[in-house]
Amino acid sequence: TDARNKTIAYLEISKLLMEQGKKQESQGAIKESLKLASEILHAESKAFAYSEISKILMEQGEKEESLKVASEKINARSKSRAYIKILKILMDQGKMKESLEVVSEISDDYDKSAAYLEISKLLIEEGKKQEFQEAMKESLKVSSEITDFSSKSDGYIEISKLLMEHGKMKESLKVASVITDARNKTIAYLEISKLL
Repeated sequence: TDARNKTIAYLEISKLLMEQGKKQESQGAIKESLKLASEILHAESKAFAYSEISKILMEQGEKEESLKVASEKINARSKSRAYIKILKILMDQGKMKESLEVVSEISDDYDKSAAYLEISKLLIEEGKKQEFQEAMKESLKVSSEITDFSSKSDGYIEISKLLMEHGKMKESLKVASVITDARNKTIAYLEISKLL
């Protein structure tokens, strides 16, 4: 926990230094946080630290270094979460092409589907209906490829909810109907009914 806390402290220092326009010193604090993160013993804490380092690097415009930290330092599940954080930053910066490149690097189908859902949410908020539909189709396509039964159902439920939230009742019900497990199908319809 000591290495984890020190890592987070150096990340906070890095952010403050960057806000003060001290990029060189900020980069030094990030390097120190990387060293400390390598000393964290708890796998989940280590993955969280690297994920945060990757996020801050992206926020500071260090795309290559951010992706390098995310791809080399984090286990597969945490890597996907880190990529989703990076994706959100890129989307906030209006960098759609780069965000789609990040999504393509996500290996876990459930997380990739979730990433397309995040893109969909941001696109609909920006009023980009056509792009929203395309991102939703990609999320649905990737969800159909999920091999874990429960994760596949969860993916379909999330897609169905988002469609319903945006007035796509017919599409929402169609996605929910694909769920084969009675319990999960009931959950999907219940979630849809909450939005009516």
